[in-house]
Amino acid sequence: MNASRVFIMMGMAISMSLVACGGATDEFEQLAEQEGDLGEIGCATAGGNPYSGIIRNGKSVTPTACGTTQQFRSSGTTYTNGATCSNQYIAEVTNISGRKLSVFGVWRHDLLPLSAVNCSQAVIELGTYMHDASTNTWSVHSTKYRGQWWGGSLGCVVWPDAGYTFSPGITGSEGYDVVRAAGKAYIEGRLGQPNTPVPVAIDIIYPPSPC
Repeated sequence: MNASRVFIMMGMAISMSLVACGGATDEFEQLAEQEGDLGEIGCATAGGNPYSGIIRNGKSVTPTACGTTQQFRSSGTTYTNGATCSNQYIAEVTNISGRKLSVFGVWRHDLLPLSAVNCSQAVIELGTYMHDASTNTWSVHSTKYRGQWWGGSLGCVVWPDAGYTFSPGITGSEGYDVVRAAGKAYIEGRLGQPNTPVPVAIDIIYPPSPC
């Protein structure tokens, strides 16, 4: 078992185009209105509609072949997407109809190793959004993962916090055509101190067969 991985089902984001209106219009005001209408405020753990603004930090891709892994890595500790989507890294896989896949949130042990001292402060929050093509609706799952010190060869393993569960897997039979996630990782502050954002990673894994 790889201690650097957290089993987290994640999903991702969609780009948005601006539609020109007649007359003199402030393009920034127009952008803000459209992002609000599309539910940007629902980004990540809040539930509701998924983020629908312009992707600033994240990617949108299509599935790869069976037995492969698509890796997404934030470039730094700040990955804000839009005015109301603070510190959320977004990834999306489209055209997943009939596909089986798993999504993992990965703690960046290569950048920030965790010990027994700071393991319990390691947190990953995310919202998973799965789009049903036939009804044009989203199934939403919000969760929170926290480090648990298992010691030995496992070290610090990120596991669902109290009251939370792993996000559901996708078998390909649900009718979903898009899976999208917005998430963030941080070291939780102690004694009232602020949280410290850290890079976050996502792996989309397709089984060898069937996928």
